[in-house]
Amino acid sequence: MAIVIVGIELRRARHKLHTDERTMHEYGTLYLRYDEKHYYWEVLILVRKLLFVVMLRVPIGQWAQVAGCSIVLV
Repeated sequence: MAIVIVGIELRRARHKLHTDERTMHEYGTLYLRYDEKHYYWEVLILVRKLLFVVMLRVPIGQWAQVAGCSIVLV
């Protein structure tokens, strides 16, 4: 849930990400490494990691986990 909130906040503040000091201080570690157009990239990486953890924690078969991880990677 926190990842979604951070994504929404970054999207809402995308026009001032590189000019507003408060926004840069709060969320800068998530987007300053990337181009201005790709501010959301770290959120996508966090979602991918979350999906891996969910697949490992859900009691499904071993082959289903392999297939799910392959889908996330592609």
